[in-house]
Amino acid sequence: MTVQSDTLEISALHYRTGEPIRITVDNGCISAITSIPTVSSGKEQGLFIGPGLVDLQLNGYVGDDFNPLPSEGYDIPLERIVRRLAEKGVTTFYPTVITNSSEELGKLLTAIDQACQQNPASAAFVGGIHLEGPFISPEDGARGPLAHVAAPDWELLQRWQEASGGRIRLLTMSPEWAEVKASSRVASRQI
Repeated sequence: MTVQSDTLEISALHYRTGEPIRITVDNGCISAITSIPTVSSGKEQGLFIGPGLVDLQLNGYVGDDFNPLPSEGYDIPLERIVRRLAEKGVTTFYPTVITNSSEELGKLLTAIDQACQQNPASAAFVGGIHLEGPFISPEDGARGPLAHVAAPDWELLQRWQEASGGRIRLLTMSPEWAEVKASSRVASRQI
């Protein structure tokens, strides 16, 4: 690895082909990816470069969780979660909240949105929020309190989308519900 002022060069092997490559980063953005004859000796030997990993359903990580209800003194530890995931190669993830009461879900979604607003660098890793309930099947071992499993409700989803700052991008919705016709509305809103 070579660093010159605001330029960083990383030499490693392409994850798929095994060919030596060099990635040049200028001012925090990739400016070039070039083939090179060999990877230099030392730390860079044996390194592979590939695309970042994406986790579509992350309820929490290493003891931190997105589902405890916000309370005095508890903030979503977004920066710590991002740092730990980045160490494993994850560059994008979807904080996942599970079935709960409408009020509680609203609070959880707002807490995630606030954590993103307070830390834009960490928020860049958040592809969106995955809402895993309450529109799930009550018969398939529901994720969260069964009493809060409910048929799809467009108005309720809109309120949660507002509470999340527009961050809901994935929705787990069981096809058994008659109200699943709402799925075309969901798709039109890029969820």
